[in-house]
Amino acid sequence: TSTDLFKTVFDLMVSVTLFVGRFDMRMMQ
Repeated sequence: TSTDLFKTVFDLMVSVTLFVGRFDMRMMQ
């Protein structure tokens, strides 16, 4: 359903955001 698709995309975006955030923190240090 569209709801499941939205949840999947949302979870993916959260994972990418956390991954990029950690990468940026490492680069800053």
